[in-house]
Amino acid sequence: MRTKYVLGGLVLALAATGLVLATAVSAKPEQKALKVAWIYPGPHNDGGWAQSHDDGRLYVEKALGSKVETTYKENIFSNAQIPQVVAGLVREGYTMIFGCSFGNFENGVNGRLYQKYPDVLFEQATGLQVKKNQSEYFGAGEDTIYLSGMAAGAASKKGLIGYIVPFGIPEVVRHINAFALGAQVTHPGARVKLIWTNAWFSPP
Repeated sequence: MRTKYVLGGLVLALAATGLVLATAVSAKPEQKALKVAWIYPGPHNDGGWAQSHDDGRLYVEKALGSKVETTYKENIFSNAQIPQVVAGLVREGYTMIFGCSFGNFENGVNGRLYQKYPDVLFEQATGLQVKKNQSEYFGAGEDTIYLSGMAAGAASKKGLIGYIVPFGIPEVVRHINAFALGAQVTHPGARVKLIWTNAWFSPP
């Protein structure tokens, strides 16, 4: 009889231990939301470049819900503003930062931000510098710009077409070439006149 009681007690003890272990496993600490920020070279609702990025930011919020917390900084027209903006975001706990303009995280102090903040992931829209915690992204815009050149060429009577461009960086040069080549397909001998604004956002 004593043996039966001992075995019964052992079973109860093991069952209790299992319950405690199960409770410990299920009570995992809640994962903190990933804090992600976007830096725009114009207003977030500009109807173009910045707004396209902001649409992406809102999609991320909808898709990931409580797993992510986002913010944005708008009207950051100069790369000279970037170090101060990034410093503020890092103080607020943001660990992934999208620089949505060419050269945001390149050259001089900007080009060393990845070293200063090794625990932050930097994502740059257009650029040349790629590091362990810094990436560059851009779409193949020249494909659709080639088609718009074809449309412009077909609509032009004299074959002289104006094209407004910001800066002579690689992406913009690709787009100029794509537009001109497209125009010359539908209007052989067409010429493209470039108008340089030297600005990403310069409404009248």
